[in-house]
Amino acid sequence: MPPLTLAFGGGILLGHYTPSILPNGTLILLSSLLMGCLLAINFRGPAPLRSLIPPLAFFLILGLWAARLSSPIMPHPPELEPFFERPQTLFLAEVLSSPEFHPEKTRLPVKLLRAYIEGKSLAVKGGILVTIDGNPEMSPKWLPGDRLLLRLTLKRFHDFQNPGGYSYTKRQAEKGYFGRARLSDARWIIKLAPPSEPLPQSALRYLGNRLEKFRQETLFWLLDNLEAETGNFYAALLLGYRNRISNAWNERLNRAGVTHLLAISGLHLGLVGMSVFWLIRRMVRILCPSILMWTSDQKLAIWGALPAAILYALISGLALPTWRAAIMLFLLMGGLFCYRFSDSTTALASAALLILLIAPSSLREASFQLSFAAIIGLFALYPIFQKTLYDIGPLKSLSGSRWGKIPRIFLDAFGVSLAANIMVLPILVHHFHGVSLAGFIANTVLVPLIGFLVLPFGLTGLALSALSKGIALPFLVVGGFFLQCAQKIILWFSDLSWAYFWVGNIPIPWIIAFYGTLAMLLSPWRRQRKALGLTALLLFCTTLELSQNILSGSAVSKEGKILKVTVIDVGQGSSTFLRFPNGENMLIDGGGFFDNSFDVGKSVVAPYLWYEGIRRLDHVVLSHDHPDHKNGLRFILSGFEIGDFWESGIIENPAGFNELSTIAHRRQIPVKRLPQMMKDQTFGPCNLRILHPTPSYIQKEWDGTDLNNVSLVLQIDYGNTRLILPGDIDRSVESHLFGSMAPDGKRVLLVSPHHGSGRSNSAVLLDHLQPQAIIFSCGYENWFGFPSPEAIQRCAERHISIYRTDLQGAIHAVSDGRQWTITAQQDLESHAKLFFGRGLR
Repeated sequence: MPPLTLAFGGGILLGHYTPSILPNGTLILLSSLLMGCLLAINFRGPAPLRSLIPPLAFFLILGLWAARLSSPIMPHPPELEPFFERPQTLFLAEVLSSPEFHPEKTRLPVKLLRAYIEGKSLAVKGGILVTIDGNPEMSPKWLPGDRLLLRLTLKRFHDFQNPGGYSYTKRQAEKGYFGRARLSDARWIIKLAPPSEPLPQSALRYLGNRLEKFRQETLFWLLDNLEAETGNFYAALLLGYRNRISNAWNERLNRAGVTHLLAISGLHLGLVGMSVFWLIRRMVRILCPSILMWTSDQKLAIWGALPAAILYALISGLALPTWRAAIMLFLLMGGLFCYRFSDSTTALASAALLILLIAPSSLREASFQLSFAAIIGLFALYPIFQKTLYDIGPLKSLSGSRWGKIPRIFLDAFGVSLAANIMVLPILVHHFHGVSLAGFIANTVLVPLIGFLVLPFGLTGLALSALSKGIALPFLVVGGFFLQCAQKIILWFSDLSWAYFWVGNIPIPWIIAFYGTLAMLLSPWRRQRKALGLTALLLFCTTLELSQNILSGSAVSKEGKILKVTVIDVGQGSSTFLRFPNGENMLIDGGGFFDNSFDVGKSVVAPYLWYEGIRRLDHVVLSHDHPDHKNGLRFILSGFEIGDFWESGIIENPAGFNELSTIAHRRQIPVKRLPQMMKDQTFGPCNLRILHPTPSYIQKEWDGTDLNNVSLVLQIDYGNTRLILPGDIDRSVESHLFGSMAPDGKRVLLVSPHHGSGRSNSAVLLDHLQPQAIIFSCGYENWFGFPSPEAIQRCAERHISIYRTDLQGAIHAVSDGRQWTITAQQDLESHAKLFFGRGLR
């Protein structure tokens, strides 16, 4: 089974990475030729080939076709196109799955069925995520399969379009969702009577709805009877409502390395299944021992334990780790029923194959990779660590005593943590760019606490709540006490200065090298063969990485002669990265959300920098103290090696807390402020000058309130080219700075002041600078309406080329000292798709 699963997974990866290089016709032809060869081998080939190669090749082709057939229509099905941006269209829809209950909103996944326009009924196809504002407890309980009438204004999903960025749009399309909509409250939704169904389907739907209703009612019961954060944790631990965990707590869990504890997996299902298994066996032996004369209590217990575990899996929401645990538990129980020991490797491979058959795209999900890698670590590494730990002198002497079992619990937890963390380490770094060092120790304490106290009391309370909430409440309260203890431990570990280490991107070849090396070290090969295999593996991975670097860095020879500028797509904000000809780099601003709901620095700016191979920033500059420029720099100053930090020193609240300066001081980063920065500085052949604000302007002309007008204005000259980064200044400062400036013939690239505001981008600015191009850094459909129609019109009248991060993604500009070459990220991706699309046609 494991080789077949690997072949199927390899086919999925092949189908994913060659979606348009191999058109369907070519793929059918190649599959037919390969199957013909397999048949020939099967009849005439050697025996080893007849037994091994045909099934492997068949599963490889099967995986390739599974990936091709499951790939979503991008960006959306054509039937949806006429309805995007059409206001208040009436739709008939069906609830697809369980709603997500956030503290102040409900997210409802629905499938659109029909649209009603001007008295006509039109067929529609596509999943939509509907966000309903308001307290979820006050809204109706939506159940999968419910038919709804609702008026929606459909919106498209939108990505941050930067090199190395995460495609949220594609991920949602793989789940079946192609758009979004928002409602102010649930009154805009009318629930219809369900359609009639034949008996098997209606019975299954009734059972599913009863379970979902119990799940939702139990969620709000938990929240009503426990403190807010404790209730949210129990909602995630017992019912699978991971979205109840706040961003701040998710960060804490990540730093402590215990995020996996919230995943409902083998620990949860094992506790349920084995508890019911033990309870039934005890009841049979005490109450009905005569039954043992004609059947085994083990078989009777399995008939109760397996349905109980599956029932809990359904109640918990059936996340991917739950699927994996349920399948493995089913195989384990099946082995016990037949008085056979289930092979763990085969059970794991069977679970992976079944999940991939149902959802091939899950192979590239972090949850799938982490879940299976952790279990492989337990199978492969934990026995080795267990033997080593049990051979420790003092513990070995206690092994026969009653008290020796207590330290063994924590040793086992440490061994499990070490085995799982080693196996998932490259995957964590690949997806999340960092690793928790505290996790190796934190899990030693928290796994026993959660496994032996928090979960047993919580699961007992959950089971009893179906009978009586009053009887269940004491168990819930006791479990909540231990859960609060676990939360305090998590906080303590996450506050350690060394808890988490940001690594950035690691090349795929070195992930291959890590797992290949681990496999060879665990193999039964002799030392000479292992050494030879490791040498060959390292040579292969080194060659592969060099090939990637050559393909992606064809312009390396020109690096010493060019100035590179990237205006990063950070939504409604600004962040610009410069790479000077002498190799130094500079980041001006880091973007940021006003409400801190999303860390732009960690999730957008840092991944772009890591993708570019940047782990050290020579200079970080804050133009002014506003959230859409400042907030993203918190993570950058904390997670990167920084040469120095530039800021004006003028903050919104003079008596307040200067957060970025505090981070810089803690990390011993040199800070430059006005007027120290006013003198010209050179970076190889480039000259940087800060034009504004001068001490005279601050003292005599600034009103002391509008921070936009004391933004740092940077001018970078390189040969015959010039870059102007003006922050958020308005037209009064534009006139002050550029009103008397005569054009000097330089080819100017201008990043628009104030994201394209109508109060900026004045005729004075544009006429005196005469820019070759202007870049508007603004958010998609931002509520400010940036860039303003007036700014766009003034640029159009002067034939200035316009680039926009909201529509075109990151904007890349390169100067060789004579002229600017400007490219939008959207165009680069379009060219890449066109190139690969023509591959073998």
